[in-house]
Amino acid sequence: YNGEDIDLIDGTGEVIFSVNYSDSDPWPVRADGFGASLELVDPAGVTIETQNKWYSWRGSSENGGSPGTAGAGPVGVVVNEVLANTDGPGNLTDSIELHNVTDAAIDISGWRLSDVGGSSAGLAKFNIPNGTLLPAGGYVVFDESDFNVDNPINGNTSFGLSGVSGDNVWLTKPDGSFVDDVHFRETISGESLGRMPNGSGRLAPLNVP
Repeated sequence: YNGEDIDLIDGTGEVIFSVNYSDSDPWPVRADGFGASLELVDPAGVTIETQNKWYSWRGSSENGGSPGTAGAGPVGVVVNEVLANTDGPGNLTDSIELHNVTDAAIDISGWRLSDVGGSSAGLAKFNIPNGTLLPAGGYVVFDESDFNVDNPINGNTSFGLSGVSGDNVWLTKPDGSFVDDVHFRETISGESLGRMPNGSGRLAPLNVP
């Protein structure tokens, strides 16, 4: 709760490593009670100057963390763009873009999208249809015609995104492991948020969805 300072001290009382972490964005939100642990992105390359920086840490892919072993790390699919405020004029619909940043195709059949983290039920609102293959460097967009229908089937639970108060998007696997999650505040109507730089950076307003 609210982060903490953790020090690793040797037998002489000297601090050999420390981290003062936070529990809110830009620190990994999935490690704040949602099931992931904090882990260093590059344990061998971290320095005294960077060990307290949020960008040196990530949320584990494993739900429950990976105590005693190296974490698996990201799988290479990111929530790349989100359109959440669609209340204004025009034919707009809440949309979520996924991007495969790797050089190999990835089968994302059965992976789950949700706006709520925490329990397995919260993470499993929309099941990506079977046969969904995301090509190397490719993109796929899901909108409200997919995840916010009046009569959901296949165990889905309809949800929409709030661009007025801000919202979250979670992408997980059927085993509960984490693929990606993004968290954003209010946006203006018709304004989408995309990773800058594309595929790797933090969300920023885009000129054109």
